[in-house]
Amino acid sequence: MREDVVGNQYGRLIVLKEDVGFYYFSGKYQRMKRRVKCICNCGNYKTILLENLRSSHTKSCGCLKLEQLMERTAKHNLSSHVLYDVWKAMKQRCFNHFNPAYKYYGGRGITVCKQWRDDFMSFYNDMNVSYKKDLTIERINNNKEYSKENCKWATTTEQSRNKRNNRFITYKGESKILTDWAEYLNIKKSVLTNRLNKYSWSIEKAFETPARKKRLSKSNNIII
Repeated sequence: MREDVVGNQYGRLIVLKEDVGFYYFSGKYQRMKRRVKCICNCGNYKTILLENLRSSHTKSCGCLKLEQLMERTAKHNLSSHVLYDVWKAMKQRCFNHFNPAYKYYGGRGITVCKQWRDDFMSFYNDMNVSYKKDLTIERINNNKEYSKENCKWATTTEQSRNKRNNRFITYKGESKILTDWAEYLNIKKSVLTNRLNKYSWSIEKAFETPARKKRLSKSNNIII
């Protein structure tokens, strides 16, 4: 029985479906060669002979050789720059089906604009001016692609406030996420979380009850 290879990964290529094969003629012999349609980690599609994938003769759509050539001859000399790692990680999230974060990005249609996907220097020139140490790249609209118009640098706290699954809580006519309420009320976020989720307190009780201190020892206090 012929092996089902759909979903298999060979190098950077993931098999999407089997294409129509073709006959290979050599003298008086002929045989059917299997072809498969693949998606590359970079986002490109390519139809390839299955035997070339299995033998590792073909490992990508061609982007791997191009990247290796660029790294050997790169004029930008920025392969060790932090933005180069950001650029590669961004593409992995959007195009590599086996990346742990793919389901949150490429899996729901998030991609990278063509200028950035194909050219690191385009990404670098657009984003380097505003970059500062320890900032992370953030999409302004979580449902749109990575592009100059839709991206900015943000702190980890700012990114957490922009997550799609953030829970907004309305209290006295004002809506904020839990992180912001904790900061506003000067109560630890973990305390508010426990009050609301673990103990099922009402919002009013959770927000209006002052945090109290429980003495564990002469030198240590813990807030509950």
